Amino acid sequence: MKKSILMLGLAVAAMTSCTNDEVLEQSQSIQKAIRFESFVNKTTRAISETEAPSASAGLKKFYVDAYYLNNDISMPVFTALEVIDTLDGNIWWGYDPQEVKYWTANTYYFAAYAQGNDTIAPLGVSVQDKKLTITNWQLDYTLAPETKTTSDEVDLVADFKKETGSLSRTDKVNFTLQHLLSKVKFTIRNTDTKGLDLKISDLVINGVKYIGDFTADLSSAATWTLSSSCWDLDDSILSNFIPIQKTANKLAVNAVAESDVLYVMPQSLEDITFSITAEFYAGNDLVYVKKFDSTDGEGISKGSVSADGHTSWEPGNYYNYTISLPSSAAPIEFGSVIVPTWTTNDIELN
Repeated sequence: MKKSILMLGLAVAAMTSCTNDEVLEQSQSIQKAIRFESFVNKTTRAISETEAPSASAGLKKFYVDAYYLNNDISMPVFTALEVIDTLDGNIWWGYDPQEVKYWTANTYYFAAYAQGNDTIAPLGVSVQDKKLTITNWQLDYTLAPETKTTSDEVDLVADFKKETGSLSRTDKVNFTLQHLLSKVKFTIRNTDTKGLDLKISDLVINGVKYIGDFTADLSSAATWTLSSSCWDLDDSILSNFIPIQKTANKLAVNAVAESDVLYVMPQSLEDITFSITAEFYAGNDLVYVKKFDSTDGEGISKGSVSADGHTSWEPGNYYNYTISLPSSAAPIEFGSVIVPTWTTNDIELN
């Protein structure tokens, strides 16, 4: 594929210089191929911030849908066109020479999108009526119950824009791919006042919606409309919720442990809660176990992730929740010690 993409310039040159049709020759000598440039606007786990891709980092591939309006009639140009980075000494974006399209004197609408570095385009993408929609998109997770870790989470980025075409246009179509999702991480701190070590046996967040429709147009802010489907704890198979990896070692007082970073859909936090099972140790002795959850928050907002004015997860934002966990262990303590005075008995003997 890369070899064929690298030949794009030669193929275009051949088409513009070798033809048996004089009309086609004149048209091709005037019209210019549609070309692309793209970068991602913030750092993510799956797609790195970069103005140009490299061999080891950055966006490797994205997809393009496009159409133009001719007398208010939509004329398709690209559908899920695969655009890849091409390294030939100079980094540039290329696509299959057989898919090359040329500018016309019309108004174009372009959508660029990618999910992680997936080899296939996201499903449910549509570009029409001057807007981009992604319908029934689902954020999937695979759970490993033994280690309580997740995988398969992906970033989702996109851009939608309007371009003015002309027969002689040479400017590339530039995309700034915005993050459509949010990221969440938890930081756990041992704040026990009695010097006990802390170990997290389980940390989950519940009520997170993970299926929805995305819409973007040129006149208003992009929006998600989410279904009612949520990740919730299922005790039988440990599925449909987001687990955080167990802390491998005990945490000393004031020490911290960080969770995995999770991609989540932007949404209100009204119904989202978290729970933690905390084990406190004195040496190797387990002396206290406490479940911090939505029914007994014990100083941590009753398990709510809505705090400090943050009542929703917004696209392109990274949220780090710090949770401080003390124990309520009551050590055996000794009070005052009194030694009574001797009782004096005076006894006379006759």
